[in-house]
Amino acid sequence: MSGDKHKKLKSGTKGTTTEKKIETSSSSASLTSLNANHEVEDGANVSPVATDIRTVVSEIMTKGLDDLKMQMAKDLSDFREMIKNDIKSQLDELSTNIDQKLQAAASQIEEATRRLEEVEKNAAGAEKFDLAVRDVLLELLSNQRDLQSKMSDLEGRSRRNNVRIYGVPENAEGTSMPRFVENLLMTELATTRCTPRSTVIRFLRHTTKEKVLQAAWKKPMYVQNKRVFFDHDYATEVQQKRKDYAPIKKVLKENQIQFQTPLTKMRIHFDTGAVTFSDPSAAAAELEKRGFSVGPVRVRKSAEHNAETLAKLLPWRTAGTRRIGTGLPGEHKRKTPRISNAQPEDTS
Repeated sequence: MSGDKHKKLKSGTKGTTTEKKIETSSSSASLTSLNANHEVEDGANVSPVATDIRTVVSEIMTKGLDDLKMQMAKDLSDFREMIKNDIKSQLDELSTNIDQKLQAAASQIEEATRRLEEVEKNAAGAEKFDLAVRDVLLELLSNQRDLQSKMSDLEGRSRRNNVRIYGVPENAEGTSMPRFVENLLMTELATTRCTPRSTVIRFLRHTTKEKVLQAAWKKPMYVQNKRVFFDHDYATEVQQKRKDYAPIKKVLKENQIQFQTPLTKMRIHFDTGAVTFSDPSAAAAELEKRGFSVGPVRVRKSAEHNAETLAKLLPWRTAGTRRIGTGLPGEHKRKTPRISNAQPEDTS
């Protein structure tokens, strides 16, 4: 029973709902038709106005766009002109700066070139001065050497006929030196404690002097139990050079080695043969090489040595042909004076 009632209620409810829907649909349809009719009527009235509005709006927009384009074109042109002017001004300023710097650099280069030319001129002048001074110094050295050689030669020639006697006591000659010398050649004199002065004898002939020397060298002579020695009357320069051989002579005498001293040279007779030395240092070096001990030897600097030292120190050398030698201007070979072949054996 209850089920039937429930079904009836449902069916009744459904019918009511359907009716309400139908009514609503009909009312909506009527409203839609009314609105459509109203819109048709409004559209018929509004269409000309909308067209006018659209036309006006289109014209306004077209004009605005044209004005905007013109304004943008003007602004772009102004911007381009401004950029162009700005770039041009900057380029002009840069060009001006570059020109100024180039001018400054050119002036500095010109100044440096001028100074360099002055330096080159000064250097050339200094070089000429140094060359002139070098030539003058070498010429002076050459002249000094020539004068020294001539003086030594003249002094030697003036002493050519002289004989120097060493070891004669003071005042032994008495009142007459010639008479004493004559007696001295035959007699012997006494000795004294102090070193006596040497006696110079000048012969009228050179041959006589040589004969006396040869005889005196062969036979020892004594005066008052003191041995006297005979030798050439050498020039002062030659005597000084001969004294430089004193340490070497001492070693040679101690070892009983025969030697000779012709002028400023020394001839030593070794077991292997005779060797001639023109310098004491060379002779000392040879003796030390052979195992002999030699004391200090004095070395005198000659004019040739000074000229060679000067030539090495000076930075420039004059171009030209010169005789090989010391490099001194005007150097020429000199004739060596003839010397007697009979050289005594130096036992002093």
